[in-house]
Amino acid sequence: MSKKISRVFLYILYEFLAKRLPFSYSKYNFGQLYLRRFILKSLCKNVGTEVNLDRNVNILDWNKISIGNNSGFGMNSRIGSVKIGNNVMMGPDCLILTKNHDFSNIDIPMCKQGYENDEAVSIGDDVWIGQRVIILPGVKIESHSIIGAGSVVTKDVDAYSIVAGNPARLIRIRKNVN
Repeated sequence: MSKKISRVFLYILYEFLAKRLPFSYSKYNFGQLYLRRFILKSLCKNVGTEVNLDRNVNILDWNKISIGNNSGFGMNSRIGSVKIGNNVMMGPDCLILTKNHDFSNIDIPMCKQGYENDEAVSIGDDVWIGQRVIILPGVKIESHSIIGAGSVVTKDVDAYSIVAGNPARLIRIRKNVN
């Protein structure tokens, strides 16, 4: 089977079966954790070990996903192009956005102007992203940070920061860094 056909088959398998199976650590085990992990490793750019792609995650561009060891995408999340480090926890319903509508020409309706260029999101190691977090295009979240549930991350987040709110603001530093 050619590589292109196998990619199409895996994408269809994911969309119509794997993403609809119970969440990864459900008491009802149909091998969903391993099936989704296999598909993720087969379709994505770079995938570490012990990764988790939970139930009903929508991936917008499989070729632009890189995820480190022991990291995962929370249930019902929507993921654009992203590089994720090791040991990253992501709660359910998160959005990682990497494109915006173009609205630069006021003579053309915004819905007809298309999109701006894709801006990848970068997430460091040992980051905890709470439920329903929205991360906007081009944002860099450095290692050891915590993003509070429901936050909208519009700017880069420094290492060891705890941020929350809309827009996300610094709440405190986890560690005294010199």
